[in-house]
Amino acid sequence: MDVQIISAEGRVRALFDEWGELHFRAGRCLFTDPAFFAAWWDTLGRGGKRALHVTVGRSQGRLVALAPLVVTRRYGLRFLEWAGANVFDYGDTLLDEHADRELFWRAIRGSRRYDVALMRGVHAGLDCHDALARLGHPARRSTIHRLDIAWASGEAWMAEGLSRSRRQLLRRRRRQIERRGALGFRVHRSGPVPPAVLDALVQQKAAWASRRGERGLFDDPPGAASLLRRLAEAASRSGGLHLSWLCCGDEIIAVHLGFVHRNVLHYYMPSYDLGWSQHSPGSLLVSHLVVWCIENGVGALDFMRGEHAYKSAYANARMELTDFSFPGSLAGRLAEWALRNVYLRGREG
Repeated sequence: MDVQIISAEGRVRALFDEWGELHFRAGRCLFTDPAFFAAWWDTLGRGGKRALHVTVGRSQGRLVALAPLVVTRRYGLRFLEWAGANVFDYGDTLLDEHADRELFWRAIRGSRRYDVALMRGVHAGLDCHDALARLGHPARRSTIHRLDIAWASGEAWMAEGLSRSRRQLLRRRRRQIERRGALGFRVHRSGPVPPAVLDALVQQKAAWASRRGERGLFDDPPGAASLLRRLAEAASRSGGLHLSWLCCGDEIIAVHLGFVHRNVLHYYMPSYDLGWSQHSPGSLLVSHLVVWCIENGVGALDFMRGEHAYKSAYANARMELTDFSFPGSLAGRLAEWALRNVYLRGREG
């Protein structure tokens, strides 16, 4: 297998058709879709502090391995990380049965184009997990929650999968909302993405982040809107989009931008209107998502990164998420040790 590291944007874009075929054959993670990479790179990724480090492997001319990586400059160091690590919950490699995994990771490890590798969002179900567990160090760990669907109907789930207190809470909140208007649940899966729904999501998330004093994606609402629109459009084309919302009459009170991949609904970007927060619209939306999964034969709801009490309340399974690090230069050895032992260990985000 011939391994190359590509840093030229034009050469990376020329790979998209082959990359998409490899993602379809071997992808275990929805974020290895080249359309998702392009959405991130075009809106948030391209810039003076990042350089492409897309690593590819070919066997007899055929693309059999790919790692969507970038090098980002921070604190005077060059960090090797997943493309989109600042907005995508998981990162992974794409390797089919013809790929030489050891050779591929040896090429990444020895590229000399970075000081410290920080590979975030890795769990045991991903392709890269075993390789990173061998060559890297666990920098920090967190827990992600998941609901494995084991009920024949929404009624059965409500009766068996929820505590009595949560069932009562959901019924009470529903009645409170219905006093103000008809409560509706909508799902959009294909075709043009309704702009009003995405606009509501961005406005709600920006208001939520502002109230909590949190910095991140929604510091730039237009940039966030552009990214989320591109992701939704890409998922709509591939058949993986799951955009849903709750409305009271004509007012959108909660939104969820999610993706279905390998029969799992990924709970990617939820939001709710702060003006309705006393009625728990977010929890009501989650309950509708679970019922939708049951009714449509989806096997699980992955709550993804982020420790929130409501996720554990709905979940029946847990997975460990690990961020791995390893040095790429002599200067990086001390920095990698310090990052693991002083700054990163035990932190989430």
